[in-house]
Amino acid sequence: MESLYAMAVFFSVNLSPWILLAVGILIVVVLLVLVIRQRQWIASLQTERQELTSQLQALKKNQQSQEIEQKKKLFLLSGLLQYLKHPLDRMVNQAHCLGDEGCSSSQKRHSRVSLEENRWLIDCLIHQTLGLAQEAEQPLQPENFNLHVLLKEIQEYALREGFESGRVNSEVILDASIGEGDLQVNGDPARLRQVLMLLFRHALSHYATGRIYLNYSCKNEVIDFSLDGNSDSFSINQYNQLFTLFNGQIFQDGQFFGEQDTPSAARSGLALAGAITFQMGGQIWAETPEKEGTRLVVRWPLLRVAARENQALAPKNHNTHGFTWSGKKILVVEDSRMAFDLIQKMFAHTGAAFDREPDGLKAVERCQKDPDIDLVLMDIQLPLMDGYKATREIKKKRPELPVIAQTANALSGDRSKCLQAGCDEYIAKPIDRDEMGEKLERFLSQTS
Repeated sequence: MESLYAMAVFFSVNLSPWILLAVGILIVVVLLVLVIRQRQWIASLQTERQELTSQLQALKKNQQSQEIEQKKKLFLLSGLLQYLKHPLDRMVNQAHCLGDEGCSSSQKRHSRVSLEENRWLIDCLIHQTLGLAQEAEQPLQPENFNLHVLLKEIQEYALREGFESGRVNSEVILDASIGEGDLQVNGDPARLRQVLMLLFRHALSHYATGRIYLNYSCKNEVIDFSLDGNSDSFSINQYNQLFTLFNGQIFQDGQFFGEQDTPSAARSGLALAGAITFQMGGQIWAETPEKEGTRLVVRWPLLRVAARENQALAPKNHNTHGFTWSGKKILVVEDSRMAFDLIQKMFAHTGAAFDREPDGLKAVERCQKDPDIDLVLMDIQLPLMDGYKATREIKKKRPELPVIAQTANALSGDRSKCLQAGCDEYIAKPIDRDEMGEKLERFLSQTS
């Protein structure tokens, strides 16, 4: 018994420090595990919080975007009601003249022409406004027409409007640097007529002097129209804000450009003219010319198809530039259906297949899923995901895929932004067929 007791005392004395050490180590390990798990739990909570915050910010941004879009539509529709009043009143007066036996034959003839013009304008205004309000794409309707004839008709319309509105001293001067003679072009004459009529109606109402100059010049597939006068109602900044109302460049942070700028006929007319022009792949802006006054400029894409009247038009499949891209697939990332149709029509003779995606997000998904795409034409101002981010995402997966950027902001330093985002080349809108063709050829000739 004494020996067993001695052994117990020996082991208890000699082993107790080791047991205490082991217990201490175990406690430390347990505490470390608890601390690590607590930190992981806190990190996961922070991650969830960040995700929820991002989702909330996205929802708020989406809500703000929807509110802004609703404000734009309300702004346009409210002004349209006022805008339509004038041509409707004019139509009523013209209808009275047609039924009045006291009106001369020339007066009745004048009333018939004016009645038909105002009826056509009202129909176009309603159609275009509903299209914008419903965000519906309106297909391109190109046809061959004589530009000089159309502009002469616009000039006569403006003169009649000036006379009927009491501005008997108004002058509309047509000055063409292209030169007299026939100029056959291919484009959408109805929308061009509508934009110029809207601008002329504005000029007749808001230009201080009675003299209005319409100048136009042609370069390749682009025609510049400029309306010179002296506006007494709007600043250059206000003109440009109204023109870009539906191009996503104003209404930032839910604000317009002043509490005093409530919807009106004049503002809605300018906003509609800008929306149509950008839909057609063109540009529109206001500037101050060398002399005092106001200049409204419209840069419109038109294809010249003949040099003389009644000259046979070139066959649609005739390759005038020598490009052969058979078997090539080009993805056009463009939210405007009309702009896509224009590009497809320009290069229909090349044999290339043109596909379209309406936003940057779908373009990224398409490029990841479709290995047959040889080149991407990337618009910069896109819904859901802009062209810069879409290009970066595409280049992550397919760095060898050529991406050519398109943007309407040719003077805003967008070229450097596009190249920094990973774009291989840059084209300014409106599209120059020769320039685009050469750049497409340079990259497509390198793809296998």
